[in-house]
This record gives sequence, structure tokens and C-alpha cells, in this order.
Amino acid sequence: NVSVEENLERHVRYLSSEKLEGRKAGSDGERKAAEYVYDRLKGSGLEMLCSRQGQDFSIVLDGDSLTSRNVVAIVEGYDSELRDEYIVVGANIDNIGSNVLTIDGKKSLQVFPGADANASGVACMLELADRVASASFLFRRSVVFVAFGAKEMGMAGSWYFVNRAFSPISDVSLMIDLNMVGRGGPKNPFSYYTCVPNNDISNAVQRVSDNISFVRPTVGSG
Repeated sequence: NVSVEENLERHVRYLSSEKLEGRKAGSDGERKAAEYVYDRLKGSGLEMLCSRQGQDFSIVLDGDSLTSRNVVAIVEGYDSELRDEYIVVGANIDNIGSNVLTIDGKKSLQVFPGADANASGVACMLELADRVASASFLFRRSVVFVAFGAKEMGMAGSWYFVNRAFSPISDVSLMIDLNMVGRGGPKNPFSYYTCVPNNDISNAVQRVSDNISFVRPTVGSG
């Protein structure tokens, strides 16, 4: 059996590979990343809320139009009274892409692979989705997983999800964004940020810290 660690590394290696050329919003690399996410989520048994091409949307920038996409899937909760409330787990799939440099008179492609920002977050989301799908009997509320496109373009994918693509948005109880989680450790502890104080979140962090050999996440101040 393949371990979680091996899966995480496999996801990050693919998403940050040079053939995806930095996954710039609207690029072929971003589209390939979205298709990869779709295939992994569907393979884990989630109900897909979009086609393999994703929920596509257009952005107009400096007179030019580009197309990006979100990938959305759900694990439905078991409680008939609470399954129409949602926990959203998200991670952006795009990065800043690539740049052409001229070195000693020769043009060279500089790729920004984005292994930490944010292939790491997408990898964690994929593995979490697999775990949630295999233990769906534990979840009273429904859990929605979203890979957001065009985060580097003013968070356009997030805006599109909230304002256009997910009609029961007022029934979202909690949203968890996984971002830059690839370099945690004693010198760079994982941090979590919350808009309002939440005892349930604090208690969940404490329970996780007590049950795994890992650095305790800290409350961020940014």
C-alpha cells in the first residue's frame, strides 16, 4: 500500500513539475492541474459537482480575456437534518507561472514551480478528501472540497465560487483554506488563522496535537 507521505510527495511533484510551467491562471498548466485534481477526487469516490473541465469562468485583464476554473466535489453528510450545512475545504491550484530571461544573449524559461504555494495545500486537500470519503459515516454535515483557480488574479476563483457557483453559500458553517503547508517544522510552525474566536477550532487543534507526534499549530497574527 502507498503511504500518505508517498501520495503527498507524488501530488506535489506532479503539480510543481516543469511541464505545468508554474500553473499560471488561464494557462494549459493550470488546466492540467485542475484535471489532475478532478481525477484524484473522483478516484477517491467523491461526488463531483463539475465536469472534468471544471467550473470555468472568464477574467478580463488589460483588454484580454483568459479562462480559469474551479474543481468542486462533495462528501454528503449522514444526518438528514444537518447534511444541508456545509464545511468547505479549499486550496488554490494556480501559481504565478513562468518568465523568459535573457542570459548571455540567450533566452531561457524561468519556471516558478510553486511546490509550497500551493501544490502543498492541494496535496493535503486531496489526501484529506480521500480520508473523509472513506469515513463519511463520521460526518453529520456535508464536506465540500474546492480547488480554486486564479487565486493570483485577485482570488477570482474564490469570488466565483461564493458569488456565482455555489448557491447554498449561506449554509456554509466553516471554510478551511489550506495554503503553503509544505514547510512546517520547529523553525516554521504551522499557523492557523480564524476570522472570529472559535472554541470548536481551538479544541480540534488541541485534540490533533495530543494525538500525533507533530509540532502544535499556533494562532497566526497576520
